Amino acid sequence: MSYKILSLSLLSFLVVACGEGFERFAPPANSITGRGAKQNPKILSTTPADGATVSPVTSSTGTQIKVIFDMTMNPGTTPVINTYVRDIASNSLTWLNVSNSGATFTWSSTNFANDTLTIQLGWVRWPEDNVIGFDFNNDTLINLDDMPLSNSTRFYFTVGWDPGKYKIVQTGQYACYRYEVGTGWVEEGDCGYSGNGGGGVLGTQNYPAAQNGFVDSRNFQYVAPLYGTARGPFVGRRFVHTGHPQNLIVANCNNNASDPCYPYSADSVTALVWKTCSQGQTYQDTGDKCYNSGNDYTWGEAVNACAAMNTADNGQGYGGRKDWRLPTVQELENLVDYGTRITVGKAEPGAGYYEGPAISGYHESSLGFTWLGPFPNTPVTNSYWTATGLAALSGGVTYYGNAYVVEFKKGMVGAGSTGMMDSRRMTANRKKVRCVAGPTVLPASPSLTPAVKAAGAALATTSAGFTGFDSNATFNVLSAVAAHDMAAGQYTIQVTYNITPNVSQAGVPGNYCVAAPGAALCGPSSPTISSAVLNGNVVTLTTAAQSPNMPYQLFVTGVTSSVASLPLTTDRVFFSGATSIDSRAATSVFNARSAVSPNLSSVQLTFDRLPDPVQAVDATRYKITDQASIPSTFAASTTVVAITGATLSGNTVTLSAALAGGTKYVVKVNNVTLAGAQVVNDTVNKLRWQRCRRGNYDNATCSDDGDSSNDAMYWNDALNYCASLNAINYDGDSATSSTDPYGWRAPTINELKYIANRALFGTLGYSIDTTIFPTPNPLAENFSSGTNYSLNGTTVPGNALLGYPNYNTAWAFNYAAGTSGTVQKDDSTLGSTQKPQPASIRCVRNLP
Repeated sequence: MSYKILSLSLLSFLVVACGEGFERFAPPANSITGRGAKQNPKILSTTPADGATVSPVTSSTGTQIKVIFDMTMNPGTTPVINTYVRDIASNSLTWLNVSNSGATFTWSSTNFANDTLTIQLGWVRWPEDNVIGFDFNNDTLINLDDMPLSNSTRFYFTVGWDPGKYKIVQTGQYACYRYEVGTGWVEEGDCGYSGNGGGGVLGTQNYPAAQNGFVDSRNFQYVAPLYGTARGPFVGRRFVHTGHPQNLIVANCNNNASDPCYPYSADSVTALVWKTCSQGQTYQDTGDKCYNSGNDYTWGEAVNACAAMNTADNGQGYGGRKDWRLPTVQELENLVDYGTRITVGKAEPGAGYYEGPAISGYHESSLGFTWLGPFPNTPVTNSYWTATGLAALSGGVTYYGNAYVVEFKKGMVGAGSTGMMDSRRMTANRKKVRCVAGPTVLPASPSLTPAVKAAGAALATTSAGFTGFDSNATFNVLSAVAAHDMAAGQYTIQVTYNITPNVSQAGVPGNYCVAAPGAALCGPSSPTISSAVLNGNVVTLTTAAQSPNMPYQLFVTGVTSSVASLPLTTDRVFFSGATSIDSRAATSVFNARSAVSPNLSSVQLTFDRLPDPVQAVDATRYKITDQASIPSTFAASTTVVAITGATLSGNTVTLSAALAGGTKYVVKVNNVTLAGAQVVNDTVNKLRWQRCRRGNYDNATCSDDGDSSNDAMYWNDALNYCASLNAINYDGDSATSSTDPYGWRAPTINELKYIANRALFGTLGYSIDTTIFPTPNPLAENFSSGTNYSLNGTTVPGNALLGYPNYNTAWAFNYAAGTSGTVQKDDSTLGSTQKPQPASIRCVRNLP
């Protein structure tokens, strides 16, 4: 007992007597226990945690890293953190250094004094869809015994995507386009219903309906508003062009390059603030305004170049802001102005280019071009980096490599390894940079809600002729479909046989006759038939004008099959008169198209669109009657064969009945309507989409209808197909209204971009949510838009700077990686071997 007391007394004496010099008399101490051998500090944990996923990227802590050490650290040194991005080089993973400017370091205590380091990087936001790594220079992190960090492990985390999306911006395109024989596609400045000079008619093959000029209209309630003072033929723009200094917020810009000058441009739609000049350009409020061609950067340099703006102006930040960053792909692609085009006879500003840049950066005047836009003198020789990486799925593994880029020569968005779209980061590949700040309020998450709307379309054709199954007599007329080619002003009927008919007989107009559906005989034909052209099993009849949607009956006489001269057993069919919409794009009404007896116990009745699934299987809504006399009403029809059941598969109803072989019948349908339209409502942008693209069944799964010929369409027909949905009152709402004057239409390129979900590409291999928009093959589908692609045309001989614009191309969008592309327009003069590649179409309208 006395020994212990003596020891404690001696220890107290030594502490009092020696004070801070005590450690010279004690054993070497470490920072944990104060005794024992010196040890190197280690990292216990990090936030974000090693291997974690950070999403959303716009959290309240921004680009903050917190590190906890296993002992007390010396806060008197300045740590050095190294930051990286994962990429792919030579098919292997690698880390690319990404510098950061303006990082701050703060020490605090968690388990021990000063054991926690909080690092605020200067990036503002994590670059989305990337794997970010970090480590330290070990000798810059020391404990109280001057021992450096021992473990040099590189920590990493995956950055996800922000869920929010900016509202759809307008394309800047305010014109429509029509085709002139001998000239090609030309601009129709006012999008009139009748062509200026060319006499085009809205909705024709060469002047298709619902082009982009109709979409970016002026004063409709649900269309995204245009901002600014009136200019030219439209009310305003997102960026105000009038006034001084052209929507640029500028301080001390006295046309002297040595003066501090911080111009930036505010976007009134997205609430983003953009640096007026590209990085490396200098601003003066005269002439070109943004002088020289700017600098080119690697991707890592681009991220840091925008971060460095936050420490500009002696730490005040560029223009007084400290939230500058490299923009995401969604933000940068919204700057593309699809209305930019060259004016015939004028040279573009800047030597060697034929087009004005596809960004709001110049204004035409009587003297040529002057820089009056918010982004003057934007370089178009190279594309621009975005902060968005490209995570791709390969063999079930997600790889991170490249980044999305946007070029403003034409407005293309995407990624690749060549030319303007070269987006590789592991090379010396360099691109332009335009930095962004904001927004103060983050954009809302998309609200894309699937719904079913009553279609309201009743059957126009309610009868279909067929013959009871007979193995010895199998030559039948299967169907007749009416069409109206508005471009040619021609009405036709396509008659399909189940066997190729006799060539000389099938091509005789007198062997066909059109009558009312209740007629037992026919003659003379009404409307008259002027020609009959056979192609395989199909005969195209040219007729006089048909009454839209009126039910008709087609009689066929004197035509036998080309095999064994079989006579027709089914010699009459029913069809509906063509509407004013170009029916090559789509059948514009709801019809009972054809009936076939595959055996003596059933009839397969096929509708041209999906019928209501409850009504379609109600056997009481069908009658099988004698073909000799067809009453015009269902009630007046006499049942000759009882129907005992009905089942539905796709567009086809199979009726159970005991038939007589070789007997001519007609099946009549009563009170079966078009199935409810599958739609997706966008409540943020006040839009309604077709859920199922053309070529799929209009059901909850958008299953493939098995007809590969209708999966894609020529651009002109695609636009007219969308307009044809108004003719059948597709979604049961008013086709047009004061807030939606054009009803169903082809979407703009910016609308197609909005429903993309690029966040899915790294895990699913495509960029559209198929739970919202079911798609059989999203990787193979290129979707047409109504937005024109203003391509420069042939140069004028002797003057390399003059050219004529070429309007024969439109913008398209692909939902694989979520990139823009183009689709060639069609015209009625092209032969079948010259037709362009067709594309898919999904139509849209303003929300009623």
